[in-house]
Amino acid sequence: MNPQLHADQPDYSKLPVQWARLIIDGDSGSGKTTLANRMAGVLRATVVSLDEHLLENGNLYCNQINYEPLRSAICAGGPRVIIEGVCILKVLAKIDITYDYHIFMKLYNGMLGWEYEQYLPKGARLPRSKLTREIAEYYREYKPFDKCNELLERNL
Repeated sequence: MNPQLHADQPDYSKLPVQWARLIIDGDSGSGKTTLANRMAGVLRATVVSLDEHLLENGNLYCNQINYEPLRSAICAGGPRVIIEGVCILKVLAKIDITYDYHIFMKLYNGMLGWEYEQYLPKGARLPRSKLTREIAEYYREYKPFDKCNELLERNL
């Protein structure tokens, strides 16, 4: 897929006519939760946030997720579910959940550029923060910004 970059609003006309699960992935603080809630109102969908299923045990983000309740919430969410959170492709692969449409949100900082761009090249030194490092490693492995159906950008 070669998604086109839009502002921070999705192009609803690009959504499949029939869809059951839409995912919103992206940078921390890019507005995934806000967008999910806004879209849920327009599309009459249920929102499931990965953050609501964290054990808060101090482990890496993906190791803090309570996977069975997350899977149950997604499956019980009704005919249309919007799932949002960081590292979402990795999380959904672990619980064997499929999706119909993927939005990726980039956070653009006018001083630095794209928040995680400096960590993507193979030789780049990864950050010290556990969450930032985990997201950078996820981006390197899964390349969600290349696989998404739609790429949105939010400017700080």
